[in-house]
Amino acid sequence: MEKRKLESLRRQGETSRPQWLDNYLSNACYATQEDIDRVARLARPYNQRMQGLYRQIRSKIFAHAILHDEAAASVLREADLTEIENALVALWSIYDWIFQMAYNGTRDLTFETLPYRYKHEVQEAVRMAVVGTRE
Repeated sequence: MEKRKLESLRRQGETSRPQWLDNYLSNACYATQEDIDRVARLARPYNQRMQGLYRQIRSKIFAHAILHDEAAASVLREADLTEIENALVALWSIYDWIFQMAYNGTRDLTFETLPYRYKHEVQEAVRMAVVGTRE
């Protein structure tokens, strides 16, 4: 995120330049290529399986609604739900880091996966879809 773009985001709806803006922009963080490379490493452990098996599951089974086929069942048996959850949490962390950098000029220098703050809501939505009751 460039300083000019962050300034534009912070000024949305403002007719004059806010007094606090210069201090805000001088203290904001701006991503470097090294930062981008570091955050991309969060996804690297999952890339091969996501590009292979899980893309195949998405494309051949869910995209075409083929849910009761022996070939589909065979592919699904290879899926690991923990692996999928870990990959999605890594992607969520990357998204959150980019969002915070782009819209707030802040960053978490640890470049580690973050807890997914909507996990309970997702679990409840799945429960409602499958069971039809709330916990």
